[in-house]
Amino acid sequence: MPSIVYRFAVTAANTVTKGLLNGNLHEYVQAPGRISIYGIAKIADLNLTINLGGRIVMADQSMPCNTAIAAGNSQAVKPDNLIYTGRVRRGDRIQVDARNVTAIAAANDAMLIFDVVPG
Repeated sequence: MPSIVYRFAVTAANTVTKGLLNGNLHEYVQAPGRISIYGIAKIADLNLTINLGGRIVMADQSMPCNTAIAAGNSQAVKPDNLIYTGRVRRGDRIQVDARNVTAIAAANDAMLIFDVVPG
């Protein structure tokens, strides 16, 4: 499975964006191995919930923040922005929900990188 680089935006206040990878070609893990997830957001008030194959591995936790991402000149850096690493099985579904915890609407650009190394 190649690296998946996924950019998204959460704009409304106190809104949850569900299923960021739904419909993506790599929504389901193609081979057993180790997954590493890297992430970065423009503002600090973005929380993620990550479910891998029915196991919640990250529940409503904040992402690392870098305001330079707004200009499009920043991205998640390996290994600095590692937010989760663990084992996955073939066929596990990768489900990611993002929640903007601010009380105001704010454009929050974010980036996630998913690496699955078979083995």
